[in-house]
Amino acid sequence: MDTQQKQIFSKEQEIMLTTLAESVAKPGCKFLEVGSWCGDSTVILGKIAQKNGGHLFCVDWWKGNIGTELVTIAKENDIFSLFWKNICSFGLEDVVIPIRTKSDIATTILKEQTFDFIFLDGDHRFEAILSDIKEYSPLAKKGNSVLCGHDCDGYIPDFDADLLEKGKNRDVYKGIHCGVVLAVGTAFKEYSVDHNIWSVRAPSENLDWQRTNLGFCVPQLLERYNRFNLIKYFNNIYALDSTLGPIDLTKDKEILNKYQEGGKCIIGKSVEEVKFVIEQGLCVVPKLIEEGYKHFNIILYKDKHYALEQSLGQIDFSHTKEEKLQAYQEQGKCFIADSFKEAKAFIDQLNTFFVPKLIEEAYGGFNIIYYKNKYYAMAQEIGSIDFYRIKQSKIEAYKKQEKCFISGSLYEVKYLVAQKSCQRLERELIQKQENIQKLELNIEEIKVDICGRDQKLDSFAKELTRRDKSINEFNAAIADLNNKIETFKKDISRKDEIIANLKNDIGQKDENLAKLTQNIEAYNTKIKLLESNLSDKDKTIADLKKDISGKDNIIARLNTNINSLNNEIIKPLQEEIIEKNNSIERLMETLRVLQEKYKTLAEDMKAQSEYLQGCQRILREIQAMGFLKLFYSKLTGKLGKK
Repeated sequence: MDTQQKQIFSKEQEIMLTTLAESVAKPGCKFLEVGSWCGDSTVILGKIAQKNGGHLFCVDWWKGNIGTELVTIAKENDIFSLFWKNICSFGLEDVVIPIRTKSDIATTILKEQTFDFIFLDGDHRFEAILSDIKEYSPLAKKGNSVLCGHDCDGYIPDFDADLLEKGKNRDVYKGIHCGVVLAVGTAFKEYSVDHNIWSVRAPSENLDWQRTNLGFCVPQLLERYNRFNLIKYFNNIYALDSTLGPIDLTKDKEILNKYQEGGKCIIGKSVEEVKFVIEQGLCVVPKLIEEGYKHFNIILYKDKHYALEQSLGQIDFSHTKEEKLQAYQEQGKCFIADSFKEAKAFIDQLNTFFVPKLIEEAYGGFNIIYYKNKYYAMAQEIGSIDFYRIKQSKIEAYKKQEKCFISGSLYEVKYLVAQKSCQRLERELIQKQENIQKLELNIEEIKVDICGRDQKLDSFAKELTRRDKSINEFNAAIADLNNKIETFKKDISRKDEIIANLKNDIGQKDENLAKLTQNIEAYNTKIKLLESNLSDKDKTIADLKKDISGKDNIIARLNTNINSLNNEIIKPLQEEIIEKNNSIERLMETLRVLQEKYKTLAEDMKAQSEYLQGCQRILREIQAMGFLKLFYSKLTGKLGKK
C-alpha cells in the first residue's frame, strides 16, 4: 500500500465531509479529527477551519491500526513527517494542532474542551470505534455541532447479521467495514449515512442524537458489463439490463422490484458482487425443483436451494425477512443449501440433526442431548428445554453458570460434566476438610474447657461446704426470727384493739361533724336572707338617688328663675325698692348660704349616709324658705299694681 493513499476515496466523500463541516463552521470554531494518517481529510477540514479563523485538533499515534498493513507501513516510513509535510504544503501549520497519542488517552487531555465538529476515522474494529464514539461524543457542543465518521458502508439491516458478526473484529471483511456499521448502529437510534460517511447532530439537553440530513447523491454510471449497465447510487451498485432504457433510480423503486423479479435488475453492495451474479446467471425468480420430497418442497432462489416443509404453505421470498427464515431453520422446517443434493441430504438427516435426542439421563446431574450435530449436557435442575424456541443468549447464560456444556463429541461433553463433578467434589472435600479442622479446633477447646470446669468443680465443692455452714447459721437465725415474729404478733393484736377504739372515737367525731354541717347550712340560709335584704336596701338607695336628682333639677330651675328675676325685674326696680334693701340683702345672704350648703351636699354625695342627711337638711332649709315664696308673690303683686 502506498503511504500517500487517500482516506477520502471519492469526490462525493470529499463533498460530503466539506458539507458537514461547513454546516457548523463559525468564527473561531474548533474541529477535532481522530485518525489523520497522511492528512488528506485533515487538509479538507483544516481549510474550512482556517477560513473561519479556527483550529483543527488531530489525534493519531501514526503507527497504523492493529491488524492492518498500516502497521508494517508505519514501521518502514515516518508517517508523521509525511503528515506534517502535507499540512505545511497547504499552509495549515498554524491551524492544525497534532496530538500524538492513542485515541483513548487523548480524551483525558481534551476532556475540558468542546468542539463544533468531530470526525472519527481511527481503529475500525467494533469495540474500538464504539469506545471512540462513547468517549468523544460528550466533547461535541450541545445543540449545534456535528459528530461523524468514515467507512460506514450502510445501516445494520442492509447486511446479513452473520456477515457483520464475523467481520466486526476486523478492519474490513469482504469489502465491508463490519465493525463500523455495527458500532454506529448500536450507539445511535437515528443517524445519516451518505457516501460511507455517517453523521449525527448533537442534541440539546436531554434529547437524543438526530440525523444531519445533509446527504446528496447522483446516480453514476461506472461501466458496461455484458448487456448490463453498472450504476452506483448511494451505497448500492445497480446492474440494469441495457434493453430497459433510461431509468430514474430516485423515483422508480416499484419498477425496479419488478425488473429484479424478471432478472433484468441486480442490486449489490459492490461491483464484484454484481458481476458475480451476472456471470452465474443468478435465478432471481423462485423455482420449484421437487415437490413433496419427504413432506418438503425444494425451491431454487438466488443460487440457493431452499428445503421448505409443506406445512408452511406458499412463501413470498421477495417479501420474507431473513429473521423469519432463520426462525423456520431453528424449528427444522427450513434448510438452505448450496446444491439440490445437499438440500436432500439435509432432509434425510432430519431425524438425526433437527430433532433433539436424549442420549443419557442423569449423568452426573446432567441430561445429555444430541441436537444439530452437537451434544448438549444440560443440568437437570433447569428442567425440560424446548430447543426450537430457546434463545442463544439463554444458552450462553447457562454456559456461564456451568449449567450447560456443548461439544461435537459425546466423550468431551461427558468429560466436561465429570470435570464439573470433580470440581464440585473437590469443593465439597475442601469444605469437609475445613469442617474437620474446625471440629478438631473445637475438640481442643472442649478439652481446655473440661480442665477448666474440673477446677471449677473443686472450687464449687469448697463453696458448698462453706455454704452448709452458712445454712446452719441461717437456720438458727430463722428460729430466732420465728420467736420475734410471735412477739410481733402479740404486739399487733394489742395494737388492733387500740385501732378499734380509735375507730369508735372517729365515728363519734363523724356524728359531731354532721351536726356542724347542718348548722353551717342553716347559717348559709340566713346569709342568703341578709343578702336579699341588702339588695332591697340598695334598691331604696337607688330610688332616693333618683328623688335627689329630681330635686336638683328643681333647684336648677329655681336658680334660673332667680337669675331671670335679677336681670329682668329686680335691677330695673332697684331704685323703687331701696327701702327694702335690708330685707333683700338678708335674702341674698340666705341664698349664698343655700349655695354653700348645696356645694357641701355635692361633695358629701360619695358617702350614702352623709349624702342622705345632707339632702334632708337641704329639704328642711327649703321648707324654711317658704316665706321667700310668700314674699316673692307679694312683691310681684305690688309690682303689678304699680
